[in-house]
Amino acid sequence: MKITELLETYQVDTAHARHVADRALELFDIVAEARPLPAASRQWLELGALLHNVGLTTDPAQHHIVGRDILLRQPIADLDADERALIAALVAFHRKKVRPQTEPTFVALGKNKQTLALQLAALVRVADGLDYSQSQTTQIVGSEQTEGGMRLLLSGPQSDADGARAISKADLWQRVFNAELQISTSGAIADSDSDDGDENEGGALLKPWYESSNAALADLGLVLLRRHFRRLMLAERDIRDDQDPRAFTRCASPRGVCA
Repeated sequence: MKITELLETYQVDTAHARHVADRALELFDIVAEARPLPAASRQWLELGALLHNVGLTTDPAQHHIVGRDILLRQPIADLDADERALIAALVAFHRKKVRPQTEPTFVALGKNKQTLALQLAALVRVADGLDYSQSQTTQIVGSEQTEGGMRLLLSGPQSDADGARAISKADLWQRVFNAELQISTSGAIADSDSDDGDENEGGALLKPWYESSNAALADLGLVLLRRHFRRLMLAERDIRDDQDPRAFTRCASPRGVCA
């Protein structure tokens, strides 16, 4: 299946997706000036950004997980299985707190691809924040190195709110690049809730593919295995942190999977 067909099939907001992809590519080029990134990864970043919301019209609350499963199930033109898995990891990591070792797609990647997946995911997260307003008006008009990292210069009528959301999603950026991200706009940056909103809450939803009568049991089994693996890893983390181990009993159904 071609990317355009995936976007159409899952009713992705292509204006938002394209804006996020363009900002992510700009961030890639800015970062690449200071640290080497594989040339091929620029295309993977673009695809991950275009598809970051592919699961939104199926399950807004868990669309990063649903989107990951869609990409792992669906062959994509000109991508091999490893490339598709890396892009699926970007989709899984584009929202909520990133816990790499609880994400089965990430764990299955080789060490070099794991590092790259986190770097690209950091770019997608910030780029997604830069269109928090869903207005496609915020632009990156410059960048500069600072003593502790980097500062982006933004323009646009919604740049204050979008910049604030980008900063709230820059936690992974700071971890993988070991650098602080700062943003300057035409006005003061407003406070932004660090939790991700769901753009399509309350809208008409598509029926999940795994609820179809002709869905292969093997495909459904893979979905369940990935989700239960993630729950197990989250439960292990809670136990090691002396938290309530009964957390594992939450979320029994595919549509109620733990985030």
